[in-house]
Amino acid sequence: MGATTTQGTGAGAAVVNGRKNSYLSLQVSKHIGPRVVAAGTTALHGPSGLVLFPALIGSPAHYCIQITNSGPEHAYISSPLSAGDPDWSFGVTAGDGDTVHWCVIKIG
Repeated sequence: MGATTTQGTGAGAAVVNGRKNSYLSLQVSKHIGPRVVAAGTTALHGPSGLVLFPALIGSPAHYCIQITNSGPEHAYISSPLSAGDPDWSFGVTAGDGDTVHWCVIKIG
C-alpha cells in the first residue's frame, strides 16, 4: 500500500484540519453501550421451553431479551432471566414445535 500524501493531509491522515481523526482512535464511547452478548434459536417441543446460555458478567438486571417466533403464534417470555451456575436461563412460550429466535442485549 502506497502513501496517499507526503504532507500528512487528506483522507488517510491522522490529523485532519488540525484535529485528530475520530476513526483512528479507541474512544471509551466505542466500547460502552448496548451490544448483543448471546443469541441463538430454540426449537420448542410443546408450547414452552427453557433457553440456557453461558453465564454473563454482572446481574440479570444489566441485560434485556428480545425474541421472535418463526411460526404463526406469538412468542413471549414466560419466566424472567435468572442467573444460575454455570448457565443463565429464561423461559419462552410459543406454538407447539415452533422455533424461537432470541438475543440477550447488554444494557448500555
